[in-house]
Amino acid sequence: MTAMTSEHQTTGIQRIVRAMGGWINGAGAPREQPGTELILGPHTWFSGHLRCRNTVIIEGTVENALIETSANIIIAEDARVGSDLSAHIVSIRGVYSGTLTADRAEILQGAEVHGHVHVNTIYIDENAVMKAEMFLLGSADHRPQASPTEITSDVITRTTDVQTRPPPEIGA
Repeated sequence: MTAMTSEHQTTGIQRIVRAMGGWINGAGAPREQPGTELILGPHTWFSGHLRCRNTVIIEGTVENALIETSANIIIAEDARVGSDLSAHIVSIRGVYSGTLTADRAEILQGAEVHGHVHVNTIYIDENAVMKAEMFLLGSADHRPQASPTEITSDVITRTTDVQTRPPPEIGA
């Protein structure tokens, strides 16, 4: 087998990301039409810088990474993510720690969130755990219509230690 020069060597993940319209560490050029989604499956471990214009679904483990997308990031129930994230909407069901920056965050049932959360709006489901410093930015340009269970504000900085539980049953 002949050796390839470094400019021709690409890893499997680089080829997949390029094919889906993204790039890693600035290598490659994005396509005009981004793909639908990028999936880091349950047996996948990723570390590094991932930038794309696709929805990123994380089912595996991500450590010491930066993931940036103009679309959404979904952290599945069994996923373990220890990295910084930047996206339009971030939905978390698994375990997350790091700095999250998004227009909207959804901390769903069973999720565990640690670190720093910078969002315009946030939704925290029952049975979700959130131990994070929260910055509610409240950008008027990107603020979706809030439901009664959401928190919105123009500017709030607070340390949050929240564990939600369903209300007790009446007569219990």
